[in-house]
Amino acid sequence: MYARLKAIVDDRREAIERTDFSSLPTGSGAARRDFRAALMTRSRSIIAEIKRRSPSAGALREQIDAAALARSYETAGAAALSVLTEEAHFGGSLEDLIAARDAVSIPVLRKDFILDRRQLRETKVCGADAVLLIARILEDQLGGFVDEALELGVEPLVEVHDASDLAYALATRCRVIGVNNRDLDSFTIDLTTSLRLLPSIPNNRLRIVESGLRSVEDLETMERAGFDAALIGSVLVTADHPQAALAQLTQVAS
Repeated sequence: MYARLKAIVDDRREAIERTDFSSLPTGSGAARRDFRAALMTRSRSIIAEIKRRSPSAGALREQIDAAALARSYETAGAAALSVLTEEAHFGGSLEDLIAARDAVSIPVLRKDFILDRRQLRETKVCGADAVLLIARILEDQLGGFVDEALELGVEPLVEVHDASDLAYALATRCRVIGVNNRDLDSFTIDLTTSLRLLPSIPNNRLRIVESGLRSVEDLETMERAGFDAALIGSVLVTADHPQAALAQLTQVAS
């Protein structure tokens, strides 16, 4: 595992050890929404992200009303939402997740560093429709986490960055694979990462491109290559008007 990623994972593991999983915040109990289907029904499917900060960029939008931002993303045409719930490095929380999901009708992905299976049940209790699983972190444990998430009715989005990660992902029952263009050690972004890996991902897996997409031209490039959806975060939360920024990206030329 990369040194910088390991540092984040170690911090997250310590936080998990302090967590009382018997006392968790809960969502409204609304019926589960089909994350995968939501991304397959639009000409351009964007997962719009809610995050306050990141290890690479620092503060992005610290003062977020998660519910209000979620509603603005839905209005602008987001197919789904992604909500950061890791606190130490991203400033997120389960409360942000719950507030966002309760405010919209589209599916919501919990984005965090999932290291313990108790976090999967926590994810369900809080109402998330999907959960991020990072192949680089879980490696040969990935299959078990994917199976448990599916059994809980939470769609696992397995994130990969290179061929080794992808091999772990393809050995599981996951139906959604995200290719992260960000190098998890240097935090640099290379959009060609996703283009190199895409041909190795079978068409029967929903394929999502993550990180570094900033323009309609970027989205069109990925769509032509064969990606089914895109996850976009920083360019939205740092915009003066996130709703307008997303609306511009979701428009598809006729």
